[in-house]
Parts: sequence; structure tokens; C-alpha cells
Amino acid sequence: MCDGRDPHSRCSVHTQRANFSLGMQPIDNSLFAALTPERWRSTGYRVKFIFTLGVGSVVMWLASRIEPAYGLSRVFLALAAVVSALLVAIAILARPVNRHLPRDKLGQFRTGARDQARP
Repeated sequence: MCDGRDPHSRCSVHTQRANFSLGMQPIDNSLFAALTPERWRSTGYRVKFIFTLGVGSVVMWLASRIEPAYGLSRVFLALAAVVSALLVAIAILARPVNRHLPRDKLGQFRTGARDQARP
């Protein structure tokens, strides 16, 4: 039961996880704000929370379907497969698209009119 006497009960573990997650949120948001350019910050937060809440709900649905049929170990294998697929997709999408763009003196790509207007 969820009476709080047993430190290893499911309710206790879930409560500790929830407290840890809520405690990490200000740190996560501060790091995100510090590492995101100011003009992209609102868009970045929007994407972050859509992925956090959207993917989190899909993962819970997936785990509720896999765990009764195959067991908890298969849930972790399925999540590892999803994370691996996401890492491959990120690696593919993060590649430079055009490596033959002219570079300025600092080695940065010059792509826009703003860059070409520099002396």
C-alpha cells in the first residue's frame, strides 16, 4: 500500500522520483536559458516542452502496452531502441549540409547578406 512506511514501496519510489524531477526543473531551465540565444529562447522552450510532455506521454503509453505482455526488461529494451533511433536521426540531421560555402577569416561559413555586408 501507499502508507509511506515501507521505503521500497512503489509509491515511495514514485514520490522520490517526482520530487527529484521537480527539483531538477529550475536547474534544467536555467541551463537551457544560458545556452540558448536570446532570440530563439521562446521557440526553444516551446520545442523543449512539447518534446518533454509529448514524448513522455507516448513513452508511458508504450510502457503500459509492453510491460504486461513482455515484462519490465522489455520496456527498457524498447526505450533503448527508441533512444538509439533518435541518436542516429540526430547524427544524420546535424551534419553540415553544404561544405563548399566560402569561409571568412575566422573560418566561419558566410551564408547570408548580413555576412556579406561585413568589411
